[in-house]
Amino acid sequence: MNYKIYWRNPDSKENHLVHASNALDPALHVLEPTLDQAVNSHGSLSFKVLPTNPEYGSIRKLMTVVTVHDGDDLIFRGRVIETTQDIDGIVSVYCEGELAFLCDSVHTPFVYGGSTATPGDLFRRLIANHNAYTTSIDNSNREKLFTVGQVTIPARKGYTYSADTARSTWDLLIDGLINQLGGYLRTRHADDGTTYIDYLADYTGTAQQTVEYGKNLLSLEDGIVGGDIITVLLPYGGKPEGVDARTTIESVNNGKSYIKADAETIAKYRNIWGTQTWDEITDPGQLLQAAQSYLNAQKEALNTVSAEALERVTVYFAEVLADAADEVPRDETGVCQLDRKAVLAGAASAYDGIYEEFPFLRMETGGVKPFGCSSALSVLRFTGFYFPFTGEANVNMDSPSAYLPATVCHEMAHQRGIISEQECNFVGILAATRSDDPAYRYAGWLEGYVYLSNALYRSDPERCLAIRETLPEEVRADLRADSAYWARFRGPVSQVSETVYDVFLKTNGDENGVRSYGMVTDLLVTYFDG
Repeated sequence: MNYKIYWRNPDSKENHLVHASNALDPALHVLEPTLDQAVNSHGSLSFKVLPTNPEYGSIRKLMTVVTVHDGDDLIFRGRVIETTQDIDGIVSVYCEGELAFLCDSVHTPFVYGGSTATPGDLFRRLIANHNAYTTSIDNSNREKLFTVGQVTIPARKGYTYSADTARSTWDLLIDGLINQLGGYLRTRHADDGTTYIDYLADYTGTAQQTVEYGKNLLSLEDGIVGGDIITVLLPYGGKPEGVDARTTIESVNNGKSYIKADAETIAKYRNIWGTQTWDEITDPGQLLQAAQSYLNAQKEALNTVSAEALERVTVYFAEVLADAADEVPRDETGVCQLDRKAVLAGAASAYDGIYEEFPFLRMETGGVKPFGCSSALSVLRFTGFYFPFTGEANVNMDSPSAYLPATVCHEMAHQRGIISEQECNFVGILAATRSDDPAYRYAGWLEGYVYLSNALYRSDPERCLAIRETLPEEVRADLRADSAYWARFRGPVSQVSETVYDVFLKTNGDENGVRSYGMVTDLLVTYFDG
């Protein structure tokens, strides 16, 4: 068999080859490709992409359409629902079949029936409504359209079905037809690009069996599916006293029964319809506020790493940090004492370890300078700063030396044109941990561990403290020394300086201000969690 995997993004008209089982070029092979097809389910596909693959880095969650071909036959079509990347840069890709597109449209409450009503007519009505919703706002979702094909389910007249709440097309097909009458849903593809959907009484196609050409068939039950994300929301409230209909928002929303997510989310995921019900709300204005809050909370959740992933990466940093602790010099109390001048001298090669992965960071800079009055920086609670008008990076030479190499790498990230503090933190930590210099490596793992453990403490204090207990005494001595040093400078001056610096960051393009220093944990978890 000659299996091929292609993918295509919405802004491209061509399919791009990702895998060919008979390709001589090793870059055109993915790892562990596994295809699972079953009747009346979305189907799934999973595989791993190496950094050497020519299409590496171009995949987009919920946007990239993936197809699998057996010779000239198209045997799977679907979309990417999740990707994860391990420490070696290998990207695991999880896809759901095209029937999952039916999760992205909703139907308002309805009653179907009549003397001539048949299951086939209900099927056609549901698919027509799905297509109407898919293109109701724009035509960017045409990949999700279906054309009704063969309908061989018995035409039983007088068929009735009702839905008292808004539900997705997929739920209605399963509940209103498959669970009631049986039968099978199948998709077919014509040469002109039309996707047909059939409702069959009997099914003899090969898709009833699992087509597996890899190992370790993966369950996707915990993945993000189309129905989990809503970008166009139909909100429903409760029924006011004496009224048999649920509250809607048309009267306070310019006649529209739906609201859309922000432009950034729409651009990322396109239009995915969904519904939510608030039985306790009967006021249209309050319902509109609840719906807007729902979409805002969803956006924040989409951009937040999971607690489990945060814990895994925190544990990983703690383990590597423990090993690195023996490689740096310490004083008689066990606290790390680096030669600060040697640290600055090593700045010239600090980024050498990440140029291969991030070649755009390779450039000549003016190095890093010690700030003449470092104690004043400590009063302001600054470990360093970058002066954009001269391109100078300055570091605090008075603060604990264990963290100095990480600060150097952070300020050098600014010199390379990175404005965002979260990105500078991430790049700085990554550069330090990839360095050949033990002092830089230790500082990078230490700095990253502090950010991660602080974030973990806010969600799970007990687990955070348990991980801290696994650290060797040398690391804990450095943590105590750092806390004791900065405790001396807490007060009104440091609070004012943080407020001023927050304004400075926002003025210079970092909309998150000082909060972006904490957001580095998202980048660390996304990069290191595999």
